[in-house]
Amino acid sequence: VGMTVDSIRIGVHGDQRLRLTATREWKQFKWEVPVPARATTVVVEPFNYYARGEVWWDSISISERPGGPNLLTNGDFSKVADKQPEGWRGSSYGTQSELRFEPETGREGTGAVGIICPDSSDRGGHHLSRLLRPGSLEPEHSGGRGPQAAC
Repeated sequence: VGMTVDSIRIGVHGDQRLRLTATREWKQFKWEVPVPARATTVVVEPFNYYARGEVWWDSISISERPGGPNLLTNGDFSKVADKQPEGWRGSSYGTQSELRFEPETGREGTGAVGIICPDSSDRGGHHLSRLLRPGSLEPEHSGGRGPQAAC
């Protein structure tokens, strides 16, 4: 159970993982991850890897400094497209895990994503990629259409 922030730049691939302990209540946490100066993409993946049981995520935020604006598109899972959180993708990686989305289950009445693993051999995760302006966590804009998100 944890969170992955995957920073990519030309020739360098860095994987930072936060491992969490199980709880039955919503738990808020903060995690500072160094981003390489020339990073071009950040990938956020709330996951459950090889831990039997359920994990739920809501209100995910990325900012350049504490208290700064959330640079993650739809981090609270409030925008929905085709009954899924807009911009987010998920995978069970060919295992028996089940990915879920509940539009009003989060702590503040917004959406939440869940990963249910029936066995410790299962894994799954939701993920969102963000293109970045080099040297900044600010989103890259293309053609005046606003931030681009793709997986």
